[in-house]
Amino acid sequence: MGRNIYGKVYAFQHKQSRKIKVVKELQKDIILEKKAVDELLKSRKLLSQLQDCCFVVRLYAAVQDPNTLQLLLDYKEGGELAFHMKNHHFTEEEIKSILSHLILSLDDIHHVGVIYREVKPENILLDTEGFAYFTNFYKSFTFKDLSKPDFFDPPSHIYHPDPSAKNSSSFHLIDTNPTKEVYGTIPYIAPEVLIGGPHNEKVDWWGLGVLAYTLLYKEYPWNIPEKVLKEHSYHWLHDEILKSEIKFHQETSKSFKDLVKGLLTLDPEKRFSIKEIKSHSFFGNYNWELIREKKIPPHYRPVLDGAQFTKQNHTPLPKKQISVEDQKLFNGWDWINPRYPKGVTPQEEDIIYFQNTQDFPMGLQLYQSDLSGRRGKVVFSLKDIPEKTLFSTERGTTLEKISAYMLLVDNEEVILK
Repeated sequence: MGRNIYGKVYAFQHKQSRKIKVVKELQKDIILEKKAVDELLKSRKLLSQLQDCCFVVRLYAAVQDPNTLQLLLDYKEGGELAFHMKNHHFTEEEIKSILSHLILSLDDIHHVGVIYREVKPENILLDTEGFAYFTNFYKSFTFKDLSKPDFFDPPSHIYHPDPSAKNSSSFHLIDTNPTKEVYGTIPYIAPEVLIGGPHNEKVDWWGLGVLAYTLLYKEYPWNIPEKVLKEHSYHWLHDEILKSEIKFHQETSKSFKDLVKGLLTLDPEKRFSIKEIKSHSFFGNYNWELIREKKIPPHYRPVLDGAQFTKQNHTPLPKKQISVEDQKLFNGWDWINPRYPKGVTPQEEDIIYFQNTQDFPMGLQLYQSDLSGRRGKVVFSLKDIPEKTLFSTERGTTLEKISAYMLLVDNEEVILK
């Protein structure tokens, strides 16, 4: 399907089910050469812990052989949003639809304790219906201890109440950035990051503002010379942002202009919060929970003619031998996803077998929505689960079925169906 800086991306089809999945193959020698081992291990662990966030590409497994790391991912037939931006002129209604998916996803990502830091069209994939998903978490930041097991555990201790201005969100995930590094891709980087300063989750709302503007006009909010893009002239862009006024076309709606201005506010404290974004007039009376549940069809449906992918012959890249010592650097990469999406009955080849109860970490983890839409964790230990039980949870007068999972216990073998 194409290449990335570390290797190739392939599409595979399962012989029996005919399901298509994607494998990202990352070459260890290139990773070592670019000194990116820690970055990739972190991104894999982050992605495995974001599997309960909406509109995040599903990771099924991370495995390795002596020469490569591999990620088995969902196949999103629509391909990268970047491709569609080159070949389609988006209307405000279509942009509204795409933004709604990304807003819900970023809200979930932030509440898990992660700052994404790489909002750009190349990191957004579309499915057949036009729903948008985030992928690639190489530049993301988290407070989570990634040495712990790869299971979703909301880090509530990092949610710091913010009693300041009404424009602030209810919590901040602050990266003090002691190394003064600049994270992200020009021109989607927020001004506070361009100068290597401390930053919080609002850098993602800045990136979303740049994306919205670029989707509508096919150009950036600022006039950025090609030389700046190639040479990563962060301070030049920072100065340009400070002195330039964002210009809009006359026919653009007032609500779109106001949303983009709110997202591209220089002061992070005054930049729109998630509450202000979701209640903004641009989205009208959007039912966000129905969007989360994919019950509102997207306004843009991609044309699936194969042009969205770079089809190439399978010509393996040359691979260098990796020393035994270097192989140890990749310890912690391997991971198998123990859960499946709600409401989906896996096919026979999708059943995960755990040979004994010790291999089934933390019991069966299920998630339910509370009245505010936030998800809480319900954990059942194996000894408390009757055979062939379909779980449900009761809260007050509301009965919410959790129909995705059925656990069968048979002679110490646990089958997740």
